[in-house]
Amino acid sequence: MEFAVVLVTYNPNLDRLRQSIVNMRMVHNITYIIIVDNGSQNIDSIRVCCNVFAINLIHNKNNEGIGSALNRGFHIVPSRYKWILSLDQDSIVPKNIGSEYSKYTHMQNLAIISPKIVDKRRFNRNETLEPFPYQYINQCIQSGSLYRRSVWEKIGGFNAWLFIDYVDFDYCFRIMKRHWKILRVNNVELNQEFGELTDSQYKNVFNVLWQTTHISFFKKLTYVPNIKPWRMYYRTRNRIYCFKYLNKFQVLLEILRLPLFYLKVLFRSHEKLKVLHQLLRGTRDGFREWGGTH
Repeated sequence: MEFAVVLVTYNPNLDRLRQSIVNMRMVHNITYIIIVDNGSQNIDSIRVCCNVFAINLIHNKNNEGIGSALNRGFHIVPSRYKWILSLDQDSIVPKNIGSEYSKYTHMQNLAIISPKIVDKRRFNRNETLEPFPYQYINQCIQSGSLYRRSVWEKIGGFNAWLFIDYVDFDYCFRIMKRHWKILRVNNVELNQEFGELTDSQYKNVFNVLWQTTHISFFKKLTYVPNIKPWRMYYRTRNRIYCFKYLNKFQVLLEILRLPLFYLKVLFRSHEKLKVLHQLLRGTRDGFREWGGTH
């Protein structure tokens, strides 16, 4: 089974991008790669990288968001490819991704095949060994996931309006509503970086506490995420927008969880007033669009 890859970039770290491409080239059944760039300032360097590795490049003059970029890439992939692997610039694919995913592409009603996600800089929630080679799940992130092209066509692609956060979860909600399935392959681990991190001032202290108590909260305090105010707008707005897929009880639980989400974000952010402003904007617009037509 041959796979195509659509990789979306926006001002990528070139060293990590090169490593991502090198790893993809080592997967024998990845035979087509296209990069869709969302208006990167270092586009000339990206072009050089694509020329070196003989990779197709589509350059958007502006940042059109992850959903729009993925849709454009999926449209361009030659029609003979029935399955398309989605990646972002921070993903390093494992060597076994092609051989392992190929074992499951024949399964009926399967819309997405996904990996376990590992951000090696953080505490890894998936450190424990899984007892089964695969399992069905309800949601997965888009990066590292293999999409059945016919399903993507039937549901109208990714929701470009969401722009960045929850684009993948929105897609998962829509396919689950139509009774398609998502499969996670437990021995495929995607090395994925989530956001920019800096070491905490008290990193060594928290590390000792984590190693002594094995409480994961202390490990998380060893680093500080770079929380961007504009990103919090989309994360909040789109999270609320996706309430439309939940039942009344689930919506109530999510609404009760929102204050905790706000407090966690504000506690770890440096620009608290700007972040608070974007959280409030996102909340207003999310409830406004909840039940809308997007």
